[in-house]
Amino acid sequence: MVQHKALHNLCAWHVARYSITPNDRATLYAGVAFDASVWEMFPYLVSGSSLYVVPDDIRLDVLELARFYDYHQISISFLPTPMAERFMNVSNASLRYLLTGGDKLNSFARQRYTVVNNYGPTENTVVATSYEVTGQEPNIPIGRPIANAQAYILDAAGQLCPVGVSGELCIAGDGLALGYWNQPALTAEKFVDNPFVENGRMYKTGDCCRWLPDGNIAFMGRKDEQVKLRGYRIELGEIEAVLQSYPHIDQAVVLIKTLANDEKELVAYLVCGQAVNAQEMRVYLGAMLPAYMIPAFFVQMPSLPLTVNGKINRDALPDPDAQLMESGTAYVAPQNETEEKLVGIWEEILGRKPIGTRDNFFDLGGNSIKIIKMMGMVNTAFGKKIPVMNAFKYPSIYTLAGYINESEKLILTDAKTMDMQQSVDMFEQTINIVNQDSDDN
Repeated sequence: MVQHKALHNLCAWHVARYSITPNDRATLYAGVAFDASVWEMFPYLVSGSSLYVVPDDIRLDVLELARFYDYHQISISFLPTPMAERFMNVSNASLRYLLTGGDKLNSFARQRYTVVNNYGPTENTVVATSYEVTGQEPNIPIGRPIANAQAYILDAAGQLCPVGVSGELCIAGDGLALGYWNQPALTAEKFVDNPFVENGRMYKTGDCCRWLPDGNIAFMGRKDEQVKLRGYRIELGEIEAVLQSYPHIDQAVVLIKTLANDEKELVAYLVCGQAVNAQEMRVYLGAMLPAYMIPAFFVQMPSLPLTVNGKINRDALPDPDAQLMESGTAYVAPQNETEEKLVGIWEEILGRKPIGTRDNFFDLGGNSIKIIKMMGMVNTAFGKKIPVMNAFKYPSIYTLAGYINESEKLILTDAKTMDMQQSVDMFEQTINIVNQDSDDN
């Protein structure tokens, strides 16, 4: 339930911020069911500016959009984030401002016009914060609160977070809606008392953010996108930000996918300027992220699917099996009976074919639960008792087969030569692996 005064505040801020005059020519890109359409229409109509409706047949074609803008001399326009990222890579001579929002802005290309990254929920009348982008950053900020808006970043106890510490972003001010129509329970849950302003209210956005030292806000991802995988809490947005910093990646989306074997895995979908392989990506991510945040699968796509409003359609992203990136390891067929048996076991555990003897178990989507299953099948197949931790020491079929072929009475020999502390350490490491996975399996 948005009041007229909230829309008036948005219009007044927008007109002043972008120096809107009757000479400006703006666009209506969003459908009227999308809250951005309100922002696209009213600030210009109250200023006497011209408004041009973007035809449906060119909405997703950046080249045609650029021609449309130049032909009509569009001076200021809003585009949803995925479209804006693409539009910045084509030529345009008419714009003075390109406004974007709706998704996390990951890429920036300098143009003659100014790019502004905006953030805001419908509950705060479309725009809550704004940031003028000047260069590519690993995590482009969402900026500072607009006029007559306040932003608070709170921890789980409702206390203000210091600079650099992530918490939930809460918004207050003149743009705040009254609540949800005929939904008093949801209104009470999301629109709460503002402990920092007497008789004030604020909206709990559900977004994880942190203050930057310069007073801007960095968006870290949705609270409901904090997933738990094998005992670890993971922010998908953090992985996406690191992927986006790789020189050849234009867009990145990371999801939890349930595969054919009913196991959950991290899958990264990438739009790249040139071909990259999975091994390169794992090395790059491994320098900045812990191992449990590195996706099991990488899918290279020509473009990401979009909704009719130009947002990334995550539900339309395919399962990874058929579109995996190159692993970076040349296929080598098994050369002996031991390798053949191991290939069969790996293909069953990992659900992939063909698997070469030089492939890395972890590069193919292996994890701690799969290691335990795999080593159990290996011990049964070869009538041995190989310690689970040897899977980390010998991560390829070639190295593991060599170990099996060269070793006899493995567990007995190891036990005789291993001191008590080594035995305890190995046992504790194995138990820790199981415990980390137990919550999800």
